[in-house]
Amino acid sequence: MQLSSIDEKQPLRPRSEAITRIVAEQSQKKQLRYNVISNFVAQSTTLAREMQEPLAAEWTAVGNDFSQARLTAVEAKCKELMLLAGDRTNTVSFAVADVTNLWKELGVDVKRECTSALELQIQRVDPGKLGISRDIIAQLQQRKAALIALKEQRAAECKQITAKLEDWYTRLNTPQSERQAFAAKIANTTLTPATMKLYVDEYARMDAIKRSNAQVLIGQVRTAISGVWTAMHMTNEQKRAAFAGFYEGMYLALCIGWMRDT
Repeated sequence: MQLSSIDEKQPLRPRSEAITRIVAEQSQKKQLRYNVISNFVAQSTTLAREMQEPLAAEWTAVGNDFSQARLTAVEAKCKELMLLAGDRTNTVSFAVADVTNLWKELGVDVKRECTSALELQIQRVDPGKLGISRDIIAQLQQRKAALIALKEQRAAECKQITAKLEDWYTRLNTPQSERQAFAAKIANTTLTPATMKLYVDEYARMDAIKRSNAQVLIGQVRTAISGVWTAMHMTNEQKRAAFAGFYEGMYLALCIGWMRDT
């Protein structure tokens, strides 16, 4: 009911009662809108503080405008901040999960290596208590990126070592049982320091075998060359004249070169 709907021809008392009712209704409606706007403003202020985002004064104070337009605007702003806060909460939660999973995958000694303020927070508190500010999200993303880079570096090292091992296995006729033994050691492992050591140890083992076989392999070539000399009925003088380097350290040079280049 509005004041314009009151019949001025009515007796004074009924008109007075009607006016009183209208005023009461309007006052109640105003109070209701005040409460709703006040609630939206309080929520918006809290969300902005949690996200450490600046908020214009029109969204942090109730003011004197209780119109429907004002209520609609304040509600829209609050919903906008709620959506942003929800997105950031998910971002933080996923980033924390990714970081902790990468720690496990890379075998990081968390208590000894992860001592920054952010890393200590991740270890001690619920992800929801880290905050949802831009700074926290940036720190988490930087830490995640560093761990991914480390993972990719280790993966590349393993790939390089594996390629070298396969070459040596073939060239040195490594027994299948030895190949399978190494494959069993690295099966179902992640890129932890312990796994990296397995690769390095196998590389060192095969390198030692290669070095120990160098003289034998080069010796076999030398024997074959001597057989050719014999078949050609070459004298010692002819051999030395034609292959002086072979007698003056070429054998050692061949061995060193083979070990370096393979």
